[in-house]
Amino acid sequence: MNQETKDFQLVETQSLIPPRSVLVRLQPLGLGTPYRESLSSYYQRLADVHSLTPQVLARELVFADITEAAPHKTYNFEDSWRMPSFNGLAASDGRWVSRLEALTSQVGLGELTLGFLGQFISTRGLVNKRPKWCPVCLEDGSNHETPYSPLLWSFKTVTCCPKHKVNLVSSCGCPRAEWRPSGRVKCLPHVCPRCAGSLGRPDHPKATVPSPKKLMHACMVADLLVSALATQPTTQQKTLSDFLKETVQTLLKGNASKLASILGVTKSSLSGWMSGKHRPEFARILQIAELHGCAIEDVLCGRSEKARLTSLLQKEKSAGKPSRRNRGAINWKQVVAALKSELIEGTPLTLTEVATKVGVDPDTLRNREPELCSAISERWLSLRKSATRRRDLAYAGQVRMEAMRLANQGHRPSWQRLLESGLPVTPIWQWRTFVQKICDEVWEQAEASKRIA
Repeated sequence: MNQETKDFQLVETQSLIPPRSVLVRLQPLGLGTPYRESLSSYYQRLADVHSLTPQVLARELVFADITEAAPHKTYNFEDSWRMPSFNGLAASDGRWVSRLEALTSQVGLGELTLGFLGQFISTRGLVNKRPKWCPVCLEDGSNHETPYSPLLWSFKTVTCCPKHKVNLVSSCGCPRAEWRPSGRVKCLPHVCPRCAGSLGRPDHPKATVPSPKKLMHACMVADLLVSALATQPTTQQKTLSDFLKETVQTLLKGNASKLASILGVTKSSLSGWMSGKHRPEFARILQIAELHGCAIEDVLCGRSEKARLTSLLQKEKSAGKPSRRNRGAINWKQVVAALKSELIEGTPLTLTEVATKVGVDPDTLRNREPELCSAISERWLSLRKSATRRRDLAYAGQVRMEAMRLANQGHRPSWQRLLESGLPVTPIWQWRTFVQKICDEVWEQAEASKRIA
């Protein structure tokens, strides 16, 4: 049986194989949303995927390359991911972003930082010194997706979560007895670095309902992270100085000192912003956007046509709110009487608490009534000293009793043995020398009693 033969032609297809990366090409989370992941969170997850600690990953792959490229840097790059400014502007300056992109072949890691704000504002007061998180967000991430730390939480001015409308927390609340050594705790955004427990606790006592103003500020910053300025950074023709100049002319009829009094800054500071010689902090940018009723992006890009005269500006313009120098009419007889009563009655309070109670600024009280303010501060300090003295005596007695128990058993008391016996540790590092001194005195007394016997 004959079969027809067919000619087959082999065609070599060229398949585009992406270049192999040194590390896993981990995808950042939350891109395109106000809750995009921060660079520190991404770096922690990247180290965990490779079963490494962030320190080892930095030392073996990231640290060597960066130090060769920037030998003039003085701080330790190996631990620079712990720095508060890591999610701010220091990551781009230290070449962390470019190095991680080269290792993972993942582009766009610069969007996980606040580098787009570098040409507009001062780095001072931009990011937190301590991590903050929303317990509800971390619980949702643990139940449905991968928990991570959004870049929104890195802002110092953001103190609440706009999604769940709860205040951010900065402490797990775990007791010191449950703390573990740092080498036994995973470094992840949703894991407590002390007790290794989950930070996703919706019943956290400090996750309370925020004030409307805090919630409004958080929403304004969240809108900034999804704006064109953050996603597609371009060179702007207008800046903050143009916005201030135009709004002062249109809304305040050229009275720049009025705007300075509303913002609570000096005329020279406002003049430096308007001339472009100085850059304000991000908190001031947020305050300017709130006063003019526009978005933060509009302020930074100089879109003064979207600014309007808000109720606060109208009140300042018509009624004239007392500025920092002109405090307005204050009944000083009542204030002095209230200050004298605080010196006699009730529990001693700090000067700030007393100023809040009488409704006067603390600086104004110090300038107007320095003697009364000094007396209030001294009364508070004496209370603090007496409380500290009682605490010190109680702790010293506890140390002495435990040291005597060890000496009677024939063991020389020491700091380490007292810790092993269950003596509580105080947060003041000087206590170690104090405890060891008591131990030496008890041991000398015990030896002396043996020689006499």
